[in-house]
Amino acid sequence: MTVEEHTFRREQQASDAARNAADQARGPLAVVQRRRSSDWSGEPRDPAEDSIWKAQRDVITAASETLADHEPNPEVVSLCEGLAERLELGERERSCLLAAAKVHDIGRVTMPTEVLDKPGPLSSSDWSLMCQHTVIGERILRSVPEMIGVARIVRSSHERWDGRGYPDGLRGVQIPLASRILLCAEAFHAIQSERPWRPARSESEALEEMAARAGSQFDPRVVAALHTVAEARRTPLRRRFGRS
Repeated sequence: MTVEEHTFRREQQASDAARNAADQARGPLAVVQRRRSSDWSGEPRDPAEDSIWKAQRDVITAASETLADHEPNPEVVSLCEGLAERLELGERERSCLLAAAKVHDIGRVTMPTEVLDKPGPLSSSDWSLMCQHTVIGERILRSVPEMIGVARIVRSSHERWDGRGYPDGLRGVQIPLASRILLCAEAFHAIQSERPWRPARSESEALEEMAARAGSQFDPRVVAALHTVAEARRTPLRRRFGRS
């Protein structure tokens, strides 16, 4: 089986699993509808719209849990939640962000093991293949209409603030805010995790590295919010009781 055939087969399997999960979550309700631009705001909605969104959220949750090939990283999800609150994301975008935090690497499961587990640097062809994982992830997620918002976030989750990311070379505010948050949260966690080629770094070292990359890889506003969230997580009791 060629690399292309392997990738295509795994993509089809993931898409089928997502559709099956969505079908079960919908039950007897037909909740598929095209999201309006207002879905991304935090404005109050009438009860009918809220009930439709709750049904959509149930589908997103079920499909996300099915798509994850391993347990979602709770630290990345928690960081995204804190950043979403700090940066005042609307309910719809926040829900899609948290789903994306669980499945943003779904496209990687379609990649051959020999590429994913390669001990040394990737060749140019291997890197070109890996750079497709967000596009593949987007296609898998778009197989479920309710997850179009999640797919949008996943596609842009490796775009850089300076425009040197992939797959579209977006820069600055062209990148969805939720994608900028996800990139920042995942990188912050990754820096503190041990890798075959380097040891894990401390939280303070990770924050310093994130600050050094603000304005190039990361949105400076998201990095500033990350520092605030990290500080709040370190001193919850002091902040709760207003102690300095």
